[in-house]
Amino acid sequence: MKRFIERKDPVASHVLLYHRPPKPTAQNQKLFVFLLPRNISKDQVDKDYREWKYLQGTSYCKLIKDQRYVLSCPGAPQGCKILPKRAAEFDLYFGNQYHPTFEIRLPTSTEEVPIRINDETDLVVWEYEVDLKDPNEVPPSVKVQSESFALQENFLKILEELGDEEFKNFKWRLMQLPNKCLKKDQQTFSKENMADRLVQHYSSEEAVQVMKTTLQKMGRNDLVNLL
Repeated sequence: MKRFIERKDPVASHVLLYHRPPKPTAQNQKLFVFLLPRNISKDQVDKDYREWKYLQGTSYCKLIKDQRYVLSCPGAPQGCKILPKRAAEFDLYFGNQYHPTFEIRLPTSTEEVPIRINDETDLVVWEYEVDLKDPNEVPPSVKVQSESFALQENFLKILEELGDEEFKNFKWRLMQLPNKCLKKDQQTFSKENMADRLVQHYSSEEAVQVMKTTLQKMGRNDLVNLL
């Protein structure tokens, strides 16, 4: 009878992850880890963490009431901090608010972090590779390409306003620049080629300045306003 009373059966549970992306001035980002019985839904936890982003993943596991669990992040970047440092107990009493079982603090540059949860016997009860990247964020390389294309389109629109003689004058002035944006064998460039050349040869800020200065010297201040 005593053995039957002390037996602790596993509880159908899940691990819920909530992420707070770093602010521009912050040095770290936070990840809350909740160990909860499966009858506590994500929607119930959401109410307490509206400003946090829920990270969807494989969450199901089985945990034992009153048993202690340890969270680790094997291979995590330097600066990763896990709280509490000791094991945390899986409790079925929550009161009026849900508090995270663990808190992970990570450098702002961290995009992925492995999470592993072990029981008292060191058995792995749950593990997952967490992706912290924003799926809606545009990669820097794509963003630069997009900005360059938009600038090139704007330059072409401006060049289309130049007559044939004005465009020849425009190219002649570029050939006089110290850094040789346009060489003699490129003076037959079309307006499309010229817009592309400006974007490829200069940074965005430099290209705009060259366009502005050249158009001003040509007396086309009306086009400068389009930059």
